[in-house]
Amino acid sequence: IYQISCNFTSIGVSLIADTPQRREIISLYADKLIIKLVQSCDMLSVECSIHDVQIDNYSDTVIHPVLLSRYRSVRGGTRRSDDENTPFIQIAALRQKIPGPPTTFVFKYFTGRILPLVVEFDSGTVQLFIVDMLSNLEAVSADRRKSESFPEEWMREYNGGVLSPLSSRFVDVYDAQLYAQQSKILYEKLVFHPIKVLVSFVEADLPSERESDAVVSPLLDVLASLAAVDLVEIRLNSFIVSNAVESLQTLRNRLQAKVAQDIRGQIAQIAGSLTVLGSPAGLMRNIGGGVQDFFYEPAAGLVQSPLDFIKGVSTGTTSLVSGVIGGTLSSTASIVSTASNGLSYLSGDAEFVKSRTMTRKKSIAARGGALAGLKDGGTSILSGIASGVTGIFTKPITEAQREGPIGFMKGVGMGVAGAAVKPVLGFTDGFSSIAKGISNEVGDTLPPASPMRPPRAFIRTTGGITPKVLCPLDMSSAYSQRLVHLNANRKSLTDDFICVTAVDETFQVVFSELFVFLTKNYDEVVWKTEW
Repeated sequence: IYQISCNFTSIGVSLIADTPQRREIISLYADKLIIKLVQSCDMLSVECSIHDVQIDNYSDTVIHPVLLSRYRSVRGGTRRSDDENTPFIQIAALRQKIPGPPTTFVFKYFTGRILPLVVEFDSGTVQLFIVDMLSNLEAVSADRRKSESFPEEWMREYNGGVLSPLSSRFVDVYDAQLYAQQSKILYEKLVFHPIKVLVSFVEADLPSERESDAVVSPLLDVLASLAAVDLVEIRLNSFIVSNAVESLQTLRNRLQAKVAQDIRGQIAQIAGSLTVLGSPAGLMRNIGGGVQDFFYEPAAGLVQSPLDFIKGVSTGTTSLVSGVIGGTLSSTASIVSTASNGLSYLSGDAEFVKSRTMTRKKSIAARGGALAGLKDGGTSILSGIASGVTGIFTKPITEAQREGPIGFMKGVGMGVAGAAVKPVLGFTDGFSSIAKGISNEVGDTLPPASPMRPPRAFIRTTGGITPKVLCPLDMSSAYSQRLVHLNANRKSLTDDFICVTAVDETFQVVFSELFVFLTKNYDEVVWKTEW
């Protein structure tokens, strides 16, 4: 009899891509990982739990900086778990080994549970992950791996099989029967609890310097056809097996078929959550939840006391009003935003369309409140007017530099079209941002999760295969690298972090390829100069 227990306070895993340059693209965090194994005679007990899991996304096209997180309901404008003491993932199993022949394994019980989770991603992240990571992977068979690692042993086995062909003609029926029986496992009780997943997806273009790396994939075609969905709820029902004898392959096939069936049964709900349609499913969910609270809260309070009844009436009425207003404004904002997307192409300015689209998507993904909506709305109105007016003068010059006199005339037409379309886009985007912000404020919109940290920085070298070397995580370098990249993005520059030196507890000197910065607390630029 023995017992093994492992407790990990926190575990972090980083996924590093080497192409086109070395960088961190995904990081995974698992908090309070507990594993307990108990072996007693022929019984093996396994318990595993993970209190919290989060996956951060550092892709170049990132819209949602957190790829996966634990669902936390909205209370008082903050994300809170219904029970912070309950582990996010729990797995427990009790296996009995019955000596043979054949040796048989019996699972007295096997159970797994995952609490509700949120998955948010964009098509650009999927594209870059396929290009930078999966395209370099190669499936290697066990035979090939052995031939490369132990060539002499592999040659002996291969020659033996070729020179003794008669040995492959006979099959030991008894051994075949034992193998077939050993591959079967008896499950007295197998339970996978239901799972609720909230999924958000948005289409995102690749950076201009990476557009040539775009791949063609049926999966990406399906994702692109979705346009965008925001927090669509997908439920996977429980999977229960009792007193069944199955191989692992058969059990896996049954589980996959069950998941596919559950998803197919929710296609209508997924389609109803498309933002291009105004998310009618979300509208009905908000109004329905308000109507339910309007009747439920007073009834629940009535059985307690007259004072609780009055509180229930107030709570139910507030929920109904916020559900109707929030759902209506959210759907209206989505419809207006969709219409303005088509109108933007009439401006004839591809760079303006691309910049506007990315700004709008990031603003929607941030799920800000009324103040954030007013700020984004005012910015959209001013930028639309400014871009339309300046385009009258800048577009003819820009196009003339590209195509000469013909380009000049083309630029005049683009400037006039932009002057007519861009201010209208500014006002429609402004209205959409304000309506969305108010909807988020009065409704129960889930605020986005915050990433654990910025992507890690790498040590630069003067020689070697790669100019950057993986090193232990240094938060001062990570925050300084984020500051350098934010400064470069605001000015449409290509810049990279080199190193940082602390002056004191407050100020730091940050060196990049283009600038020297004096920063305060790693996030405020006090002074900078080119070098």
